[in-house]
Amino acid sequence: MKIMKKTGWFLGLALLLILGIFLLPGMHTEAATVISSASLTIKVPAALDTPDYEPVLPSGAKYYLGDYTDEYYYHDVVWVDITDGTERLLKVEDAYFERGHKYAATIYLTADSGYEFTSSTTCTINGAAASSCSVTDSGQLRVEIEFPVLKETIYNVDLTIKAPAALDTPDYEPVLPSGAKYYLGDYTDEHYYHDVVWVDITDGTERLLKVEDAYFERGHKYAATIYLTADSGYEFTASTTCTINGAAASSCSVTDSGQLRVEIEFPALKETGKWIKNAKGWWYRRADGSYPKDQWEKINGKWYHFDASGYMQTGWKKLGGLWYYLDSTGAMVTGWQTIGGKTYYFKKSGAMAAKEWCSGWWLNADGTWTYKYRASWKKNSTGWWYGDTSGWYAKNCTIKIDGKNYTFNANGYMK
Repeated sequence: MKIMKKTGWFLGLALLLILGIFLLPGMHTEAATVISSASLTIKVPAALDTPDYEPVLPSGAKYYLGDYTDEYYYHDVVWVDITDGTERLLKVEDAYFERGHKYAATIYLTADSGYEFTSSTTCTINGAAASSCSVTDSGQLRVEIEFPVLKETIYNVDLTIKAPAALDTPDYEPVLPSGAKYYLGDYTDEHYYHDVVWVDITDGTERLLKVEDAYFERGHKYAATIYLTADSGYEFTASTTCTINGAAASSCSVTDSGQLRVEIEFPALKETGKWIKNAKGWWYRRADGSYPKDQWEKINGKWYHFDASGYMQTGWKKLGGLWYYLDSTGAMVTGWQTIGGKTYYFKKSGAMAAKEWCSGWWLNADGTWTYKYRASWKKNSTGWWYGDTSGWYAKNCTIKIDGKNYTFNANGYMK
């Protein structure tokens, strides 16, 4: 970027005439002291801020800001918009910084009397080497600094993620607020899905969960890490705060790539019990250390029966006068089941149906279903009656239909 100030041509001519008159033969001038380095501090652009036209020079500096001022310059300082590779000078009166733009500042320094800048003079701005440093024809030091594309800081991020629950699968799609200036990335592998990863931190180490088959175990402790990407023209900084599920995140930091790394740790899932197997079979240890024996126990939504020693039972069991069937996992079955090539019906209580009608089908005394005709309720002007597709209907008897006893008169109508 080459921004040159206007100078009068006659100024140089006048200086030459003066020198010609006063520097007579035999006379000489004392050499000026070279300023080896110059430094200054200028405010870094921020979205919607106005430019800094008064950079700070170090105490005791042998140079100063000039006084050249016009619609673009103020005390020898000019700001330029260099977003698209061209140079657009900002007007001092109404200049401000726009998000997504790139800016540069040029400062002209004038040496004190008896001092001078040379091509060996180095320039430092804001503690780092200037983008450009050169001496003008008039002896000023022209110092330039270019700033990166201006982005607006995102001061707070907020998201909601489903807390772990025993046997649930992890939430890989946290919800971001409407209008957020950030989004979930697209990085996905066996452990990550859209820049979200879940970790088992139960024993103080970190075990990444696999997306495909991950689920939460009782007694374990989990954490989720979410990587957020800022929209174009926005950025995360060290001042960005993070809120998850309405509370401060466990951790919030900016990565080397500019993403925001947000982490939340959840409390350990309560241990409600644990299946244990030994040489005799399976038994269940409750959270308080006790175990069920000679009784039913509901575990994870299913009913199991344990013998007098506390071991889980399977297969046919006659308990309390009715029959039950416990499958190979020990869980009590309900509804229609085919066991050993025969079909049975088990009620909601798990008890096998026998010598009764269930869903229109007759179950034999041994609980098997072999009668092929289906019955249903029918009604005429006289009342309700119950019959099947063979032409049979109940009369002068009491029968059990779907778990309830009904009595029919000699004509077959329900009493």
